[in-house]
Amino acid sequence: MRLLFEPSTEEPHLEGTAEELYELVRMLRQGREGVYDNLTVARSEDEPYSTCLSQIVLRPVADQEVRIYVESGQNLVITGDVQNIAILADNLVDAVYMPVREHIHIDYFPGIDYISEDSFGLVVQRIENNGPQ
Repeated sequence: MRLLFEPSTEEPHLEGTAEELYELVRMLRQGREGVYDNLTVARSEDEPYSTCLSQIVLRPVADQEVRIYVESGQNLVITGDVQNIAILADNLVDAVYMPVREHIHIDYFPGIDYISEDSFGLVVQRIENNGPQ
């Protein structure tokens, strides 16, 4: 799994196989503080992203909407209460079952109550087992 980031867009791009994405879903559903560091930090030259992030950090916080942001230019941080993090996990399941090379956007939108208005967006793309497409 790779987690790419371009600071000017504030929208990280996560790509992984169905198995890798589901591993992340399981971590989110557990709702415990933790670090997902099974990320590849290599990137190809033709991508519009300047940074490859090295970890996904989960920090449950009581009574808060999900907030996604990048910390220290190295880590994607997800905070929020466990119920809202579970909703995020449920939405990520869609990426597990979508066709290879398809993607979804996780973004704040008025009327969506589980994600904070000041959260970064997140693009999630399913890739084949043999690498980026």
